[in-house]
Amino acid sequence: MRADRADQRAARFARGHARDVGDSAARTVTPARATALTLLAAVSDGAAFPPLAAPPLAGIVLVPFLVALGGTSPGRAAALGLLFALAAGAAVVWWAPRMLEEFFHVRAAVAWLGAAAIVLGTAAPYFVAFALWLAWAARLGPVTPLVVGAAWTAADATRCCGRSARCARRSDGTCRRPSPPGSEFLGDGLMAVFAAPEPLARHARAAVQAGREIVRVVARLADGPDATPIAVGVGIATGPAFVGNVRAVDRLIYTAVGDTVNLASRLQSLTRDLAAAMAIDASTYDAGGDATVGLEPRPGTPIRGRDAPVDVSVLPLSAIGR
Repeated sequence: MRADRADQRAARFARGHARDVGDSAARTVTPARATALTLLAAVSDGAAFPPLAAPPLAGIVLVPFLVALGGTSPGRAAALGLLFALAAGAAVVWWAPRMLEEFFHVRAAVAWLGAAAIVLGTAAPYFVAFALWLAWAARLGPVTPLVVGAAWTAADATRCCGRSARCARRSDGTCRRPSPPGSEFLGDGLMAVFAAPEPLARHARAAVQAGREIVRVVARLADGPDATPIAVGVGIATGPAFVGNVRAVDRLIYTAVGDTVNLASRLQSLTRDLAAAMAIDASTYDAGGDATVGLEPRPGTPIRGRDAPVDVSVLPLSAIGR
């Protein structure tokens, strides 16, 4: 009787062990399929951002990646996390290598290596650590990919909105608000973007008018016997640029990068040497219309960091208020 019961317990154990092995085999993903799923998730992540801009993909993008991590070893999980970071980085910031190439005047290969280094230093640790955690957690018990994906999405959304414990706070304890579209504070300066994100007719004219108004208002602040001396320099350039949201710790910052932005910054610095309150490039002058009346030409002006001189038009300090 006891022998029969022992045989029955052994048979039940064997059947249960066989089911466990079968379930584990079913959850195991081959290396080739894991790589394909990881790349699919990375491409989907890129599609959630401009230019395709399909935000709904952001909520499900990790599901193929989580399936790829199912039943894998920690070492392979770390490799998949690194692959996802690099591929997703290339899909999201595909414009970064070209921007680095134009901004720093380096070869395309160097620019791509620089972009890869940025991804490895920022996104890669985040995804590799998560992949290692998931591989470790799966060994302790069943882990539902959709539940983990929902938790990831909720945590990431909370972090991006600045409501988590990592939210950077001001001295008054309030969370920082998202920067307004089209503008960004840079130390004691301000960069304003015209015609992005929304199209703007005659944007060069609007930029020159805004520059004139800034110069006029600042001059008025410095007027009077007891006024504090204050001056401002405005640089304006018109041309193509890479514009979009850049993720910070607690918010998204809408900004612009590229050769046009670099030229505008150089022109702003050049106002000191030209005794001018505002300096604009030839493209802005040609498209500025009546807003450029009164500006004086400075053809062939050398610009730091540029091989060829640039035709510049300036608003002299002596013309402020006219």
